[in-house]
Amino acid sequence: MRIAVVLNGEQISAMDDGEIALIFENGKMVENMRLDQRDEHPGLYKLSQILPKNVNAVVTRSCGPPGFRLAMNKNVRLYKADGKAEDVVRKIENGELLPAREEEMGHGHHHHHHE
Repeated sequence: MRIAVVLNGEQISAMDDGEIALIFENGKMVENMRLDQRDEHPGLYKLSQILPKNVNAVVTRSCGPPGFRLAMNKNVRLYKADGKAEDVVRKIENGELLPAREEEMGHGHHHHHHE
């Protein structure tokens, strides 16, 4: 399974704020890609840079509805998570983290914290 984790610094970030995407394959990081920034639809633009990497899943803190639909159309699952990339990848591969539903992703403007 190929999983992209969107980061800003060391933290998993919203699609809009992502600076890099780490791509993991079978639990190992295989690629570190810099995400180009654009003012118009930044999250969608960043997601569209990640999808050609043949990933099965993208981990982010939030993603707007257009990005969510784009991922669904490409059969890529989105996971909403915080924490360390390696820990989240392991949880996904172990089936401990379920893909997010569109209503859980939000628009990136309001955050709900569920501990």
